[in-house]
Formats: sequence, structure tokens, C-alpha cells
Amino acid sequence: MADETGAGERRTNVFISYSRKDAAAADRLHAALSAEGLNPYLDKHDIAAGEDWKARLGGLIENADTMVFLISPDSISSEVCDWEINHAELKGKRILPVVTREATDVPERLQRLNYVFMRTPDEETASLPRLADALAVDIGWIRAHTRYGEAAGEWDTAGRPSRLLLRGASIGEAEHWRDTRPATAPQLTETQSAFIAASRRGATNRQRGWIAGSLVVAAVASGLSVFAFLQQQAAETSRKETATVLATSDLRQGSQLVNTAESSADGLAYLARAADGGDARAQTRLWTMLQQRSFWLPVEAGGAVPTADEAVEPVVPPEVVERFATMDVDGIEQKVTSIAISGDGKKVFLAVGDVVEATPVKISVWNVDGTPVTDWWEPPYEGDFYLYRVRGYLSHDGRYLAVEMEGWRETATLIAYDMTALKQLETDIVASGLLPQTQSIGFTDVRFLELPATTDREARVLLLTAAAKGDAAIYELSGEYFGEIARNRHRASVAVAAIDPDAQWLMSAGSDRSVTISTLHTYGSVGNLIYADSLPTALRRNGAAGLLVQTDSGGWSAYSLKSPVKRKPRPVPPLEGLANEQEACIRLADPYFEAVSRLEHPSGLVLTVEPGRRVGATRGGGATKLSPPFSADLHTVCASADGTMVTITTGDFRTEIWTADFSARRGPAIDERAAFGEGSTPEKTDWVAISPDGTRALIRSSFWNPPNLELFWISLWDIESGLPLMDRTEFADDGLTDGVVRSARFTPEGDLAFVGDETLQPTSLELAMPSALPTALPGYAEAIAGQSINAEGLAVAVPNRAERLVDGNKLIESLTD
Repeated sequence: MADETGAGERRTNVFISYSRKDAAAADRLHAALSAEGLNPYLDKHDIAAGEDWKARLGGLIENADTMVFLISPDSISSEVCDWEINHAELKGKRILPVVTREATDVPERLQRLNYVFMRTPDEETASLPRLADALAVDIGWIRAHTRYGEAAGEWDTAGRPSRLLLRGASIGEAEHWRDTRPATAPQLTETQSAFIAASRRGATNRQRGWIAGSLVVAAVASGLSVFAFLQQQAAETSRKETATVLATSDLRQGSQLVNTAESSADGLAYLARAADGGDARAQTRLWTMLQQRSFWLPVEAGGAVPTADEAVEPVVPPEVVERFATMDVDGIEQKVTSIAISGDGKKVFLAVGDVVEATPVKISVWNVDGTPVTDWWEPPYEGDFYLYRVRGYLSHDGRYLAVEMEGWRETATLIAYDMTALKQLETDIVASGLLPQTQSIGFTDVRFLELPATTDREARVLLLTAAAKGDAAIYELSGEYFGEIARNRHRASVAVAAIDPDAQWLMSAGSDRSVTISTLHTYGSVGNLIYADSLPTALRRNGAAGLLVQTDSGGWSAYSLKSPVKRKPRPVPPLEGLANEQEACIRLADPYFEAVSRLEHPSGLVLTVEPGRRVGATRGGGATKLSPPFSADLHTVCASADGTMVTITTGDFRTEIWTADFSARRGPAIDERAAFGEGSTPEKTDWVAISPDGTRALIRSSFWNPPNLELFWISLWDIESGLPLMDRTEFADDGLTDGVVRSARFTPEGDLAFVGDETLQPTSLELAMPSALPTALPGYAEAIAGQSINAEGLAVAVPNRAERLVDGNKLIESLTD
């Protein structure tokens, strides 16, 4: 076949969109891509005479993995090319723009993409490998996008009949493809999402139908009662297996999403759906979150409307603008293209220069009376094209200057200067973020913030930046020092950013209505991500644990940071004198323990380290049972308290749990690395303990920080799924301070107790929730998240959220009194 490689793998289909006046360039590109082993489509090659050209073009676009659009003045003004782009976007196709001739008035949807330049023969030769590489990025996922797009389109055109839905293992493959979309890949179309969701619903309904069918057989064919009973049992088993698969999928997705502030609401909703189906693991995960975390919960705003409490960019008076309208620069009278004034009104920033007029961009600082503070100098632009936009920002007293530079079709950067020392500080701030755009990306806000001195704090100068790419950040300046102290990340352009009066929180909101708060210096998330009802325009801290959000509707919404469950104190035994079976382990790579290769457990189980990365187990002098060989070096081998299970942790922080005779592995490997992050990566796993009921694993890992500080982490995992059941928690022990947590234990009831010396205040984490809670917990979690996941897998707003929160809070308080 023409679209397959010699190995049978389908070649990448590429649709070339172009203007007829660029036919020669399109032909050259078609030949070059064919030579690269790709399968390019060109309308004059692939549309037969007399064929409905619009229908055929649509079909070619739908069959393509990527559209390459040739930019020129003629293609930008072409109605056919515009239709082709619209159709490609409708079908969720990736678009790669190639500039063959310079054009103006390029649509915004193309401006935000990365260009490949092929304006000359030399550029065509040099850029072809780059274009081929771009076409190969995430190509496996992109090809699947095309395949599912074709299947979903056929299903939609036929009226969405069930006979065209996915079946069996294909449904799970499609869901995995949907859930692993690369960040730079196109979004799923509505038809693709509906197609996959309908396929899953169809499979679930068929399971239910089998159950109903078996019951009918039992009722009608009473003479075949044994057969009917077996059918009913098989249907019930199949139904339970399907429900378990669906719940585990929700549990897995929810467990991943709750780990980051920007997706925690989605994670809560997925966990709530699994818990609502009766999944005990999801119920436990939600219950521990309500004990460990604080959430932003909506409350009545009340009180007076707050006034602005942050600095705004000072307005340059008209007479100052007129005074500095033109400046003599190197003997040439030039128009000032940018002007800014300090907050005290004493200094001004000026910029001159115009690429069109072939005059270089230069900047300077002057006193407002017209006397110079500095000479004119060229800002240190190091881009690939030319500097076309410069803006300046002065601190209140003019001590510091921030200069924003944006090159043509480039990401803006910011340089800071100390005007007292007349020195550029060590800065190169980029308008960064999570969005994939790299062209024409600037800052949405740049401001100096002056913090006056207090009884316990010196005066400080901060620089706030907000980027169209999604990052909001705070930098501190002191003398010639300049350093970042906070950063929030959004998946949309930053609409507003501010700090609280005490300079403890960085508060920011994206154009997608997301609101996030983090702490200065420590970068800790404060509560969960909030989604406002409409676009936020102002953010205010309201007391110690309150937040006010103003939106473009003009109204204010209030939120309070609360921990829904107040944990009850309960007696916790001190570390000393506690039975030590939980930590009965062989530690092969612990530099602080003597290396041993044999463990005699109190239960009578004997564990040994064997050649070939194996573990041996014997009991009562019987034959030694060997584990399978492990792929990485053995680090820690432990036995459960009753000696019925063995845990093996390898050097890659993966833990496998086996029966003591190694006849069966319990669940998948637990990958603790999924919980690691900057500043929270241990050097070793200390031990792994098994809960009394054998369903959960408790892991302690640590890092020694000389000379006397141990950092350690406690995490709890579901053995059956290998997923976390609590927020991994960090502790620090210097060996000198009383009343600190030094380890953790399972209680006889199966809860989690944090232990230390006798001065430690009792603390625990309940794993068994009150009997009245499982039915109410999912709805309460959805109310906290503000959304639920519907049958199609889409997030929808929770109705009557305020009432559900009030009811949930009352129930929680009554159960934890």
C-alpha cells in the first residue's frame, strides 16, 4: 500500500494547505516529504477531475495526521485556505505553519504556533530536517488521534449506533490513549470524547443486560434451574469485575490528579465517583484527605467591599509626557516610544528607536526635571530576530528598574537594574508558563511592590511578574541581591496576581478562572485550586484563613480555608519499648546499619538473601523457597508482623509484596518514586509494614542531613492496586527535640499512629471511617471540588453546592465530636 512502510507500519499522512500562487513551493515540499518517507497529500495530486473538491478536501484533512499550512500573503487571504484551517481545527488536527513568503495580518490561531521558515532555497534545505522532526513528535499518539477520529466520525455520521462502538480490550486502549495526551498534542474532539465514553457505557450496559438475561432464564426455564443459577452467578461475577475495573480506573486517575493544586478538584471528583460505587479504597483515600488537607470552601461574603491594597502602575502626568516627547540621542532628535515614571514622581524611564526607521533601540533614566540620571544604552537583547517592544518599570523611589524586552515572534524577557550602583543585576526573567506557545509571548503584569518596615521586619522591595504563558512569580530585591521567592503556575494566561499585606501569600488567577495561592519563600500550596464563577479581576486575603475574589461581574465571593475533619486525639504508645516486629528487615544498602543477609523473624520465618537478586524463605527447618529474580539490586527485605508476607524493595524504590512462600505476588509493584519531588527525594527505604488485615502497606523512607538531622517520609499504599491512600507526609528529627514524630505504626484496629517519645501529643490518621459516612462522603467531596464526573467522563458543576457543603459539614462535625 502507498501509505505503509516496508515494515508494514503506516506512514505519517500530511495534508499540505497552500494558495495556488505558491504551487511551486508546495510541489517542492511534497517531493521533499515523500523523500523523507512521509505520505503527503496535495489537492492536485489526490483529487480526481470532476470530484466534489470540498468533500474530497475534507476527507483528506480527516485522514491526515498533521496539516502543514504554507503561509504567504495569498494563503492568508484565501477563503479556501481559511476553510481548510477551520476544518482541521474542527477535527482536532495538529497544524504546522511553514512561511514561504512573509505575510501580514496572520490570524491569531496561527501566530501562536511555532513557524518553520522556507522562504529561500537555502532555508528549505536547512529547515526540512526540523519540519520532519516536528512531524515525528508524539506521532504514535497523533496517528491514534487520526484512527479514533475516523471511527468516531463514521459512528457520528451513521447516527451514533451501538454497533459501531468499540468493544472489549479496545475500550481500555482508547481510554489509555485519551488519558495520556501529550501536552503539545491537539485536544480530543467532542465526537471522539463522546465515542469513547459511549463505548464504555455500552460495555457496562451489556454487563447489566447479561445479568437481567440470566434472571429471565431462571424465571422462565425453571426446569433448568441449575443452569440458570450458574448463568446468574457468572453474570454477577462479570458485573462485579466490570465495576471493579471502572472503579480502579477512577481511583487511579483521581489519585494522580489530587497530587497537584491545579488538578486537585478533578481528582476529588474522580475519587468521589469511585467511592459512590462502593469502592472502599476510594472511600479511604477521601477520608484521609479530609483529615490531612485544608480546602477553600465558599462562605458568605458579608462586610464592606474591600478596596485595592496593592500598588498600581503610576500614571505619567501629561506635562511630563510632553516634556520628554522627543529626545536628542547621539545628535539625532528621536521620538520617545515608551515612558514610565517612579511612584514618587521623581524619575522617568525612556526608550527610543524604531526598527522600521533603522534606528537602534536605546533606553535611559532621567530626573523628572529633565536632567539625566544615566547615559543612553542599548538593552542586552540576544534574540534571533529583532527587538521590537521595550517597556520599563521603576520602583517607587526609582532605586530599581525592570526592562521588558520582546523580540519579533519571541518570548519576552525581563532584566533588572540597580540604579544606585548603575549595575545590571543577575537576572534573566522569561515570560514562562505551562502553555506551549513560544512566539509573541509577553507579560500581562509587571509591578514593583514596596513593603514598609514593621517592628519585626525591614522594609522590602518585591517585583511581581505575570506572564501570558501562565506563570506568576515574586522576586525579592535587596541592594544588589535579586532572587525568586514564589511562583504559581496556571494552564492559561495570568489575568491577575497580587500578594497579601503581610507578604505571606502569592495569589493569582488565570484567564480560565482558576485561582491558586502559594506561600512566599516555601513555595507551599495553600488549599486547593479554586474555579471562580467568572473571570477574576482582583484577589484579597481576608484574615488569617480567608480569601475574597472579585470577578468581571463586579461582585465579590468569599472563601474560607478549612480542614473538614478535626482528628480526635487518642492514646499513642511511645517509640521506646514498642514491639519491633514491624521493622524486622534486612537492610542491604543502608550505610547506617550493619549489612546482614539473614533475618530470623519472631513468627519463625527465616529470610535470606540469595545470589541472582533473589530472596529465600524457610520456616521450621523446611526447604527454602526462592523468589523470582528482581530487575534491580535488593535494598530492603521485610516480613509482615505475622510472618505471612514478605516485602522486597529494590534500589529503584519499587516494592513488591509476596506471600511468604513466594507462590503469589500481592498486587502490582508499589512505585514510591511517583511521590518524589524536588526536596522530597529520599536516599533509602527504611522499612515496609503490612496492615493487620493485609490490605495496606506503610512505607518509611529517609534522607540523612548531616550532622544531626533526619528527614523522613511516611506513605500509605493500597496493596491490590499499588495506589496511595494518604498524602505522603514529611517529618524531621534532630534527635534532640522532644515531642516530635519519629516513626509511624499500624494500630491493632488498623489505623495509623504517629509515634515519638512520651512527650509527643497523641496524633493519628483514621483509616476506618464512621459507618454513617460512606454514603454521604462522595457527595460531600463533590461539593468541596465544585464539580462531579458524569457518565460521559466530563466534569460538570455541582448543583446546590452551598447547601450540600452545609449538610456535609454538619454530618462531619457530628461524627467527629
